[in-house]
Amino acid sequence: AADLADRFASLLVPTADSTRTQRVLELSLAQRRPVLLVGGPGTAKTSTVLQVLAKQNPAEVMTKSISFSSATTPLIFQNNVEGCVEKRQGRTFGPPGAKKMVLFVDDFSMPEINKWGDQITLEIVRQLLEQRGMYNLQKPGEMKSFVDLSFVACMLTPSGGKNDIPNRAKRHFHVLNCSLPSLASIH
Repeated sequence: AADLADRFASLLVPTADSTRTQRVLELSLAQRRPVLLVGGPGTAKTSTVLQVLAKQNPAEVMTKSISFSSATTPLIFQNNVEGCVEKRQGRTFGPPGAKKMVLFVDDFSMPEINKWGDQITLEIVRQLLEQRGMYNLQKPGEMKSFVDLSFVACMLTPSGGKNDIPNRAKRHFHVLNCSLPSLASIH
């Protein structure tokens, strides 16, 4: 009985909106375009991303999920990325076995905002998206390049105490709004 209740609780009924979002996400990933899903709680942002990632061919694509919190630092993010890649050539790194990798960051807007209004953890993400690499935080001046990485993120709609992300980071993403399902869809 408990197993049946667990399966029922994890059941996700597709709606027209979630199916559309899933398809657009798949098309964006095929083009290696970073995607940011924005929506309120209960809009199935994370579930949609996880469904798309589950459809990836494991022989060709690896996935790495990271959850941001107010305690996530740039070094934590850098260590997470570096922990799932291998050296390809010189200072170029990529997923093992010449595969491609999709990095999924949940709660993208959660890192702490400093006294200047910046989210420094998002600055290293921005650097990775812009320059296809990151400066090593433990060896200043050393740049590491990353290849075959795609990026997907989710965040809550900014309002009511929820952080927005700086436009410097947001401009790199294909932003998709995930809305609550209509009453007709819920019924």
